[in-house]
Formats: sequence, structure tokens, C-alpha cells
Amino acid sequence: MVSTKELREGNIVRHIGSGKNVEIKAADWIIRLHHGDGIINYQFTETDIDPIPLTPEIMEKAGFERKNYVAKEGHMDSMWEYDTVEFSEDYELSDETSGAAYRLGQPLKYLHQLQNLYFFLMGTEIEINF
Repeated sequence: MVSTKELREGNIVRHIGSGKNVEIKAADWIIRLHHGDGIINYQFTETDIDPIPLTPEIMEKAGFERKNYVAKEGHMDSMWEYDTVEFSEDYELSDETSGAAYRLGQPLKYLHQLQNLYFFLMGTEIEINF
């Protein structure tokens, strides 16, 4: 279950009943479910949806590429890169173009959190290719 307070139009979540990934289409919490040859508009509640865990596969579907590098301490570390954006394993997000860096207080666990953070910082939606 995910709180609707965390969601905005465009977020992708998993519909529990169908097991499908669905996109939130409207501010009144409408999702569109593909059913057979048609599409059903469905108003949901928090008990109808689950967040999608942020996995390496999801990061790749969002266009991020994992890069390995040698950290200051000499050990190998990795980060995710997308266009000019870098997202490190120690919860730092940076933009090469603006030089801005943001330290997150906690790890991102779910796809909708990544979508919201990216939109907040970059002002555009991140494309997810499911």
C-alpha cells in the first residue's frame, strides 16, 4: 500500500488486483487499466495499489546506466547516470549541467519517489520504458 499523499499525476504504481503497473492519470486518483481490448478508467484507494520497488532493472528502464568508479578511499563504488544527472549509492543526486548536488536524507525505495524527486529537481518527467 502507498499513501496517496506521496503520489502525483504521472506516477507509476502496481495495481494489486491485476498485478499490472499503472500510471496515475488524474488528480482525483484515476488509473487506466487495460482490460481485454479496452481500457477501463478506475478510481482507486490506497488499498488498491502498491509502490514499485526501485531495483537495478527499474533504474535501467528509467534510462539510468550504472557506472563504476574508484572512490576517494580507494574502493570501487558505483552510481547511476541519466543524461546529465548522477545518482550515487550514498544518496546524492547531482546535475553536471548546473553543478547542483543534493544529499538525500534517506534512500529512495520506490519508483514513484524517483519520479517525484526527478520532477522536483529537473522540472521534467523521467521516461520509464516498461
